[in-house]
Amino acid sequence: MKNHIQTTVLLMNEELELLRSLKKILSNQKELIFNSNVEAFTENVRTEESLLEAIKNVEKERLNYMNRLRKIFQYDSQLTLTKLAGMLEEPYKTTVFDLKKQYLSLLGDIRKLNLENRFLVKKSLIFVQKNLSILKDFTKNDFVYSSQGGYGEINAPLKRVLDTSM
Repeated sequence: MKNHIQTTVLLMNEELELLRSLKKILSNQKELIFNSNVEAFTENVRTEESLLEAIKNVEKERLNYMNRLRKIFQYDSQLTLTKLAGMLEEPYKTTVFDLKKQYLSLLGDIRKLNLENRFLVKKSLIFVQKNLSILKDFTKNDFVYSSQGGYGEINAPLKRVLDTSM
Protein backbone atom coordinates (compact mmCIF):
# COMPACT_ATOMS: atom_id res chain seq x y z
CA MET A 1 0.00 0.00 0.00
CA LYS A 2 2.77 2.44 0.91
CA ASN A 3 4.30 1.88 -2.53
CA HIS A 4 0.97 2.78 -4.21
CA ILE A 5 0.69 5.95 -2.12
CA GLN A 6 4.25 7.00 -2.96
CA THR A 7 3.69 6.32 -6.65
CA THR A 8 0.42 8.30 -6.57
CA VAL A 9 2.21 11.26 -4.95
CA LEU A 10 5.04 11.06 -7.53
CA LEU A 11 2.51 11.01 -10.36
CA MET A 12 0.67 13.98 -8.84
CA ASN A 13 3.94 15.94 -8.71
CA GLU A 14 4.69 15.01 -12.31
CA GLU A 15 1.22 16.10 -13.38
CA LEU A 16 1.64 19.40 -11.52
CA GLU A 17 4.91 20.08 -13.33
CA LEU A 18 3.18 19.45 -16.65
CA LEU A 19 0.34 21.77 -15.63
CA ARG A 20 2.86 24.48 -14.73
CA SER A 21 4.42 24.08 -18.16
CA LEU A 22 0.97 24.33 -19.73
CA LYS A 23 0.26 27.52 -17.79
CA LYS A 24 3.55 28.99 -19.06
CA ILE A 25 2.68 28.01 -22.65
CA LEU A 26 -0.76 29.63 -22.36
CA SER A 27 0.78 32.81 -20.93
CA ASN A 28 3.18 32.89 -23.89
CA GLN A 29 0.25 32.48 -26.28
CA LYS A 30 -1.24 35.73 -25.00
CA GLU A 31 1.97 37.58 -25.87
CA LEU A 32 2.14 35.93 -29.28
CA ILE A 33 -1.44 36.95 -30.01
CA PHE A 34 -0.69 40.57 -29.06
CA ASN A 35 2.43 40.56 -31.24
CA SER A 36 0.62 38.84 -34.15
CA ASN A 37 3.42 36.29 -34.37
CA VAL A 38 1.54 33.59 -36.27
CA GLU A 39 4.51 31.28 -36.79
CA ALA A 40 5.49 31.26 -33.11
CA PHE A 41 1.83 30.96 -32.10
CA THR A 42 1.43 27.88 -34.29
CA GLU A 43 4.52 26.28 -32.76
CA ASN A 44 3.22 27.19 -29.30
CA VAL A 45 -0.08 25.44 -30.04
CA ARG A 46 1.81 22.31 -31.16
CA THR A 47 3.72 22.32 -27.88
CA GLU A 48 0.45 22.80 -26.00
CA GLU A 49 -1.05 19.77 -27.75
CA SER A 50 1.89 17.54 -26.82
CA LEU A 51 1.75 18.78 -23.23
CA LEU A 52 -1.96 18.04 -23.05
CA GLU A 53 -1.29 14.51 -24.28
CA ALA A 54 1.41 14.03 -21.63
CA ILE A 55 -0.92 15.38 -18.92
CA LYS A 56 -3.65 13.00 -20.06
CA ASN A 57 -1.28 10.02 -19.88
CA VAL A 58 0.05 10.89 -16.41
CA GLU A 59 -3.47 11.56 -15.14
CA LYS A 60 -4.63 8.20 -16.47
CA GLU A 61 -1.78 6.46 -14.66
CA ARG A 62 -2.47 8.42 -11.44
CA LEU A 63 -6.15 7.50 -11.57
CA ASN A 64 -5.16 3.88 -12.08
CA TYR A 65 -3.12 3.98 -8.85
CA MET A 66 -5.92 5.78 -7.04
CA ASN A 67 -8.29 3.04 -8.16
CA ARG A 68 -5.88 0.46 -6.69
CA LEU A 69 -5.86 2.41 -3.43
CA ARG A 70 -9.66 2.52 -3.49
CA LYS A 71 -9.70 -1.27 -3.60
CA ILE A 72 -7.06 -1.53 -0.85
CA PHE A 73 -9.10 0.80 1.39
CA GLN A 74 -12.26 -1.09 0.33
CA TYR A 75 -13.88 2.20 -0.61
CA ASP A 76 -17.14 1.76 -2.58
CA SER A 77 -17.35 4.96 -4.61
CA GLN A 78 -14.81 6.97 -6.60
CA LEU A 79 -11.78 7.99 -4.56
CA THR A 80 -11.12 11.73 -4.80
CA LEU A 81 -7.96 13.45 -3.62
CA THR A 82 -9.82 14.87 -0.61
CA LYS A 83 -11.17 11.46 0.36
CA LEU A 84 -7.77 9.86 -0.20
CA ALA A 85 -6.02 12.45 1.97
CA GLY A 86 -8.59 11.90 4.70
CA MET A 87 -7.75 8.17 4.76
CA LEU A 88 -3.99 8.62 4.91
CA GLU A 89 -1.69 9.15 7.84
CA GLU A 90 1.03 11.78 8.05
CA PRO A 91 3.12 12.80 6.18
CA TYR A 92 1.05 11.65 3.19
CA LYS A 93 -2.15 13.28 4.45
CA THR A 94 -0.66 16.79 4.41
CA THR A 95 1.23 16.13 1.18
CA VAL A 96 -1.91 15.05 -0.72
CA PHE A 97 -3.92 18.01 0.67
CA ASP A 98 -1.15 20.41 -0.43
CA LEU A 99 -0.95 18.83 -3.87
CA LYS A 100 -4.73 19.11 -4.22
CA LYS A 101 -4.55 22.85 -3.40
CA GLN A 102 -1.86 23.29 -6.02
CA TYR A 103 -4.00 21.40 -8.56
CA LEU A 104 -7.01 23.60 -7.93
CA SER A 105 -4.95 26.78 -8.15
CA LEU A 106 -3.23 25.76 -11.39
CA LEU A 107 -6.44 24.54 -12.99
CA GLY A 108 -8.12 27.86 -12.13
CA ASP A 109 -5.23 29.80 -13.67
CA ILE A 110 -5.29 27.61 -16.78
CA ARG A 111 -9.05 28.06 -17.22
CA LYS A 112 -8.63 31.82 -16.92
CA LEU A 113 -5.78 31.89 -19.46
CA ASN A 114 -7.78 29.71 -21.87
CA LEU A 115 -10.74 32.09 -21.67
CA GLU A 116 -8.53 35.14 -22.17
CA ASN A 117 -6.70 33.58 -25.12
CA ARG A 118 -9.94 32.43 -26.72
CA PHE A 119 -11.31 35.99 -26.36
CA LEU A 120 -8.14 37.51 -27.86
CA VAL A 121 -8.08 35.09 -30.80
CA LYS A 122 -11.77 35.73 -31.48
CA LYS A 123 -11.24 39.51 -31.43
CA SER A 124 -8.17 39.17 -33.66
CA LEU A 125 -10.14 37.14 -36.18
CA ILE A 126 -12.96 39.71 -36.17
CA PHE A 127 -10.39 42.49 -36.71
CA VAL A 128 -8.78 40.64 -39.63
CA GLN A 129 -12.17 39.83 -41.13
CA LYS A 130 -13.26 43.49 -40.97
CA ASN A 131 -10.00 44.63 -42.55
CA LEU A 132 -10.37 42.10 -45.35
CA SER A 133 -13.93 43.28 -45.89
CA ILE A 134 -12.78 46.90 -46.12
CA LEU A 135 -10.01 46.00 -48.58
CA LYS A 136 -12.47 43.97 -50.63
CA ASP A 137 -14.88 46.92 -50.76
CA PHE A 138 -12.08 49.22 -51.98
CA THR A 139 -11.43 46.96 -54.95
CA LYS A 140 -15.02 47.37 -56.10
CA ASN A 141 -14.46 50.95 -57.23
CA ASP A 142 -11.83 52.91 -59.07
CA PHE A 143 -10.61 54.86 -56.07
CA VAL A 144 -7.09 54.18 -54.87
CA TYR A 145 -4.70 55.76 -52.44
CA SER A 146 -2.09 57.63 -54.45
CA SER A 147 1.62 57.70 -53.77
CA GLN A 148 1.26 61.43 -52.97
CA GLY A 149 -1.34 60.76 -50.29
CA GLY A 150 -5.09 60.98 -50.52
CA TYR A 151 -7.14 59.07 -53.06
CA GLY A 152 -8.79 59.67 -56.37
CA GLU A 153 -10.03 58.08 -59.55
CA ILE A 154 -7.45 56.55 -61.85
CA ASN A 155 -7.54 54.39 -64.92
CA ALA A 156 -5.75 51.24 -63.92
CA PRO A 157 -5.72 47.88 -65.66
CA LEU A 158 -6.23 46.13 -62.31
CA LYS A 159 -8.45 47.04 -59.43
CA ARG A 160 -6.25 47.82 -56.47
CA VAL A 161 -6.16 49.83 -53.28
CA LEU A 162 -2.72 51.42 -53.56
CA ASP A 163 -1.21 53.19 -56.54
CA THR A 164 2.24 51.64 -56.79
CA SER A 165 3.23 53.45 -60.00
CA MET A 166 5.68 56.28 -59.55
